[in-house]
This record gives sequence, C-alpha cells and structure tokens, in this order.
Amino acid sequence: MNASGLLGGGETMETLFERLQKEVRDVCGGKKTCAELNGHREGTLFFNYQHPNRVIPHCY
Repeated sequence: MNASGLLGGGETMETLFERLQKEVRDVCGGKKTCAELNGHREGTLFFNYQHPNRVIPHCY
C-alpha cells in the first residue's frame, strides 16, 4: 500500500488508516494482492523456531 500521501501532506493519518483498514478487509474477503495478480506464489516466514527436541545450544 502506498502511504506517500501522508509524507507529502496530501493525506492525514486518519484517512491513511481508513484506507489500510479497507484494504485489509478487502484482501481478507478474497481480493487478490498485487503480488498475487503478478503471479508471485512464494512466501517467506521470518521467525526463530526450533523444535523442542532438537534445540541447538548457544555459545556465549
């Protein structure tokens, strides 16, 4: 979502927030994102997960 209107002074935080809320509702309701429309199917999850039975010890 482009939020540059806030930086340029053409949009308030309130209107930006309303646009963001509408976009989230629309995507949750099935609207395709720009990435999906362009054919991107990959995704990346960033988290530090370790299986409890295979915890790698840390060296401090």
